[in-house]
Amino acid sequence: MELYTSCWQNFDLAGLDVIPVGISRGVPRGALAKRLPYRYRRLMDLAPPRDLFKDWIAGTISPDEYARVYRTHLDSLGPEEVVAQLEKKCTDNGGRPLVLLCWCPPGEFCHRRLWADWYFEETGQGIPELGRGGVPEPGYPLRESRSWSPTLG
Repeated sequence: MELYTSCWQNFDLAGLDVIPVGISRGVPRGALAKRLPYRYRRLMDLAPPRDLFKDWIAGTISPDEYARVYRTHLDSLGPEEVVAQLEKKCTDNGGRPLVLLCWCPPGEFCHRRLWADWYFEETGQGIPELGRGGVPEPGYPLRESRSWSPTLG
């Protein structure tokens, strides 16, 4: 199964034979939703839990604590369940590659890259970030990324 990560604002996804899959708490709304040049699916089990997201927005949790809590959430699902959900989403959409999306720009602290790191540790499959123009980039290191300033999750 071919997997990538990217952000909602990567409009170049429209020209690729991939299935965008939102893993954020929120989805594009308003003007962005009207401009979005692709259709998407959702996979809410990979979104940050509501309380974790609220704590992050409130500024009451550090990036390290966020990562610990989110990884605990992923561990509670387990790699078998996550793989099964991804395989089903892939199969239901003609076996096309999945691109898991959230709001954070590439290089920012982000749960989609926390997920990609966790997935690699659990399965051995690396997940590249799909950049502009549909060019896969190696996953950027979280420890060297700038701080994240989320707006919608």
